[in-house]
Amino acid sequence: MKIKDSVVVITGGAKGLGKSLAKSFSSRGAHVVICDKNTDELDLTSKELGVTGISADVTNEAELSEVLKKVILQFGYVDIWVNNAGVWMPPVALEDVDMEKAKKLFEINVFGTIHGIRTASRQMKLQKSGTIVNIISTTAFDGMSGSSGSMYVASKYALRGLTSVVREEVKVNNIK
Repeated sequence: MKIKDSVVVITGGAKGLGKSLAKSFSSRGAHVVICDKNTDELDLTSKELGVTGISADVTNEAELSEVLKKVILQFGYVDIWVNNAGVWMPPVALEDVDMEKAKKLFEINVFGTIHGIRTASRQMKLQKSGTIVNIISTTAFDGMSGSSGSMYVASKYALRGLTSVVREEVKVNNIK
């Protein structure tokens, strides 16, 4: 995969893994756009790394569409879209799970990724190329129920299945 001069969008890019990915892509010559709903961290990280920062909440597909519009206006295309935004909740027995927190976790981890895939794939179909990366977690492969909690594991298993199906759907348009 060619990185130099590629346009890379990273959701949840203001801290943690997203920030590390932004730093790595940027150091390899990519044009990096990070989006995050935390505007303070977004501003700090974009200045620190010298990348473009755009405020967006992945649970709002319209906001991700606005990110894409700005990216297309600035660069004309997008090569790589990384669905990185995600949250975790402390593990508890299923009967003790705070269902409001669980719903929020699914809204961010699962539906936020779905919104990102939909947004990126629409543009990449027009371009007839692109790569969508979904950050899943090793828990999607081995469960690790004791350390990750049932709701987090369930959200990551959902992403694993989603990614497998979408991979087949989009490959006809040269999207990886």
